[in-house]
Amino acid sequence: MEDVYAGNEIEKSPNFIDASEQYSKTQKRLMGIFDNPNREDRNDVTRKIEYLQIPVIPSSFRHEALSLPPSQRRLYEIKMPYWYVIKHKEQIEDITFCEMKYDSVVGAQFAEDTQVSSLII
Repeated sequence: MEDVYAGNEIEKSPNFIDASEQYSKTQKRLMGIFDNPNREDRNDVTRKIEYLQIPVIPSSFRHEALSLPPSQRRLYEIKMPYWYVIKHKEQIEDITFCEMKYDSVVGAQFAEDTQVSSLII
């Protein structure tokens, strides 16, 4: 890839700029909206899923989330598999926190767990 695009500044291309702007608009429009499988436009979703997921807040953001109003807490929520949440959840007030590793670049990762590790291929 580096050889093919050497010398090209992709980030300055009109197509890249337009796509980035459209992506940002879509992210703002969908932020905090849970996917509804009964929605008429099934293409207007934040992600495609085939298994039950639950919105949770990573435990590492517990203090921030508890100090926010409910509408702003959604910015910290991510969906995790139901089976994982049941094992690693902590309920405080009406908020479900979940123990996991969280990296701002990689995203959510399962906590160190020998049972979970054996399920990952």
